[in-house]
Amino acid sequence: CSVSVDCEMFAWGAGENGRLGTGDTVDICLPTKVQAEWKAKKIFAGSVHTCALSESSELYSWGHRNYTGHGGTVDVLLPKKLETFEGKLCHMASIGPGGYHTMALTVSGSVYTWGHNRVGQLGFDNDSQTTQTAEGAFFYPVPRFVSALAGMQIRAVSAGWGHSAVLNYNGEVYMCGRNYRGQVGMEPAVCPRNERGHPYLPAFTLVEGLAGQKVEQIACGGEHTAAVTSEGNLYLWGDDACAQLGHAKMINEEYGSGKQRYKWAPHLVEGAPVVGDVVHIALGSAVTFLLSGTNE
Repeated sequence: CSVSVDCEMFAWGAGENGRLGTGDTVDICLPTKVQAEWKAKKIFAGSVHTCALSESSELYSWGHRNYTGHGGTVDVLLPKKLETFEGKLCHMASIGPGGYHTMALTVSGSVYTWGHNRVGQLGFDNDSQTTQTAEGAFFYPVPRFVSALAGMQIRAVSAGWGHSAVLNYNGEVYMCGRNYRGQVGMEPAVCPRNERGHPYLPAFTLVEGLAGQKVEQIACGGEHTAAVTSEGNLYLWGDDACAQLGHAKMINEEYGSGKQRYKWAPHLVEGAPVVGDVVHIALGSAVTFLLSGTNE
């Protein structure tokens, strides 16, 4: 998906579940305009649904019925405003690489989450009333206010495959969700486990490994996480099976044959053009991209 300079939305690719917002479910090979009577300023694509933020800061979504946040029983084929916010304006949203949970941040700093919650990625634990899919996965069909973050002055949110992160104006990072590879900044062995035996963190918890750092940007990937500090330094942690943490020394010397390759504690990525010069970071399922101030 993309947004043009004149605030029009375009989408292309797989059309299953109506995720392209064109009114049907066919695949489209070329960028195609998404019809809407409002102008967009941001768009967020997941694997089965899409969200967009209008110029007036209202949040819209479309795609798979379980994950759009509308709580309906049929897929949403066209952009539809999320009424759950009841007039609250939104600052940003984030859909994880897996696309099965979504986070939204209002302009007043409130965090809402919805979608899958099998590993506490929504910031709260499940109970006997929680909705389940046919496969038994816990999920919340409509946005729910994360009350534990109330009054914490949240400035940014980021969703990963099964984990979530928030950043406040003090530069502190709080995380929750799946921790199979240490992606929430905590040793997996000390975490509770769900019915599948996966370690997870059910509530947003301070990442103590970043103590003393003022973080300016956060990003969650498949099973790894990144933070950029006010000094332009990059910290990475979590899964490193595909060398996505950028620590060549760790791969060559620390893991050893047959050992799981992950680091649960945030590590400073060293060497040019990284130290003191990172201006933007983006993570995929098992890859890391950075934009450096040295035009590299």
